[in-house]
Amino acid sequence: MEASNRQFGKELVDSVAKQFGYELDAVQVRDLMIVGDLKRVFTQVMSAKQEAPACLEKARGEAAAIRVMGDAARVYENSPALLQLQFLKTLEGAGYNNQLIMGPLDPLTSFLRK
Repeated sequence: MEASNRQFGKELVDSVAKQFGYELDAVQVRDLMIVGDLKRVFTQVMSAKQEAPACLEKARGEAAAIRVMGDAARVYENSPALLQLQFLKTLEGAGYNNQLIMGPLDPLTSFLRK
């Protein structure tokens, strides 16, 4: 707490203490009770402060995943044979994540009809 705030608090309490014949050297706040509504608002603010970095990290992860998918789309567009290979690997269930998200099937299945 800043010195000016401490002095301000001492002045508030000192005037009451003088009425009873006491003189204060210092005032310290040891325990502060917050009423229900303020406590709820304070809890919401603290929760939002903790959730904000988590949301930011999630957004960064999603942006990175989109960049990776965009890179893969460019590779597949430039090398249709790689897309066909990935398609076949997905069909046989090879690999950890055997999902392939794609558009129309005609470009991929045309090589199967040959």
